[in-house]
Amino acid sequence: MKMARIAALALLLVLALPGALLFAGGEEEAATGDDIVVQYWAREFEEFQSEWRDLWTEQYNQQTPGVTVEIEYVPGSAWDEKMTGAQAVGETPDVVHYSYNQVIRIAQLGELLPISDYIPEGVLADIYPNVLDMVTLDGKVWTFPELVEPSMVLYYHKDMFEEVGLDPDSPPETWAEMIDYADRLTTDERFGLLIPFNAVELGWTMWGQRYGATGHRLIDDSWSRSLVVDDNGRVDSGYVQLAEVWRELYANESVPRQALDAYVNIAPFAQRRAAMAFVGSWGIGALKRDFPELLDSVGVSNAPTLDGNFEQATASLGGWTLGIDGLSDTPQEAADYIQYLLGGDPDIMADFFVRAGFSKYSARRSVDDALIQMPEAQNDPFMAIVAERIVPYAVAETAYPFGINIAFGNAMERVFLQDADIEESFRIAHQEINDIIANEGIAGQNPQQQ
Repeated sequence: MKMARIAALALLLVLALPGALLFAGGEEEAATGDDIVVQYWAREFEEFQSEWRDLWTEQYNQQTPGVTVEIEYVPGSAWDEKMTGAQAVGETPDVVHYSYNQVIRIAQLGELLPISDYIPEGVLADIYPNVLDMVTLDGKVWTFPELVEPSMVLYYHKDMFEEVGLDPDSPPETWAEMIDYADRLTTDERFGLLIPFNAVELGWTMWGQRYGATGHRLIDDSWSRSLVVDDNGRVDSGYVQLAEVWRELYANESVPRQALDAYVNIAPFAQRRAAMAFVGSWGIGALKRDFPELLDSVGVSNAPTLDGNFEQATASLGGWTLGIDGLSDTPQEAADYIQYLLGGDPDIMADFFVRAGFSKYSARRSVDDALIQMPEAQNDPFMAIVAERIVPYAVAETAYPFGINIAFGNAMERVFLQDADIEESFRIAHQEINDIIANEGIAGQNPQQQ
């Protein structure tokens, strides 16, 4: 069993290292005076992530004479201030965490070294193309993807399906089925479905659904004009259909008129206040951590599409990558470490995803190949569905000004909260988006199109 081999290897590492610490509340092993020190600033996430990172970094240090990687964990609330201060005095770390939507902008600013200059092309070829595109500019790959998290997954209570005569193994696949199921599942005690509620949530959660419905972003690839209305003056039918779906859900009262909680929180669904809910893949981890009694009775699927074809975008991919700071004095050593941790033996990253409870997903083919051989993954009720039906077809988060996404969210809100005319509401959004393009001077500035 691969997982048993990982666990045994991890235990041997601990026992074999005299006085070694797992860094959890302890100190990192000190570098010798002759060592090259690679400074790594890692964002502080869940405890399991730190434990995984510390364990495998300790192994790397032990098997790489002359090089020591030192990790410093930085809380998210302090990250921007700490990085800004370090950049001001030229004391940035060698290895840095970046979110996908930061990479291209930071590369343009010269604050990154292209990792493809230091890592073999064959290693990078293992990354899924739709993920690799998110970190590629001017033919160079700038950071190495660590994980991806789809922004939208459909969760549903199987027993509630059975109560109303629905097949618990057949979640809705089309928008029409979603409306019908939500209506049938709604009772005096629960809503049929929880969906993104306000303009901000609609702005980012629906990146994938918007793309799947229209085949394009809100603006053209050069960032020069809105695509909400076409050259013939027609509002894109994909946006019209999305708005019609949301309006019908509200008209049927199968979704709440006021949000039960923020979109990112799966608690209202887990508390059985709704039969179905849209939440990102992180909801899987929350269920396993906080509501383990529900795991056998909850199903997941991709968000429904107009015609039921899941091989189109239904989600966007967020997540984290590792890059080499533009001021690093040890870029090759930094790249070697990144390659080891994120791009080397698939079992290392497989260990991460097992620890994550399969609530985060791999950016590499070989890691997924390793995971599907593990009993833990084979028996997990969620992993294969998200990895096979959502991740490969998801789109990148948008890099243009977020106000453009807010304009879409406002258009949707006008329709389902104020019963505004759909065409008129999206024409307003179209003008607002063109105004943002003009006022912020972004026409022709898409870095990936220059």
